Amino acid sequence: MQGVMVFLVLCANDGQEGLQKRQRDFLEMRHFKRCLGH
Repeated sequence: MQGVMVFLVLCANDGQEGLQKRQRDFLEMRHFKRCLGH
């Protein structure tokens, strides 16, 4: 859950275009974790 907080802070710092990129990174990370079976 702490990772989500860090994610939100980073998004706030990045601004709008950074948000989309980081959102994609976040979704890929979640997909990767799901592939690992977490």
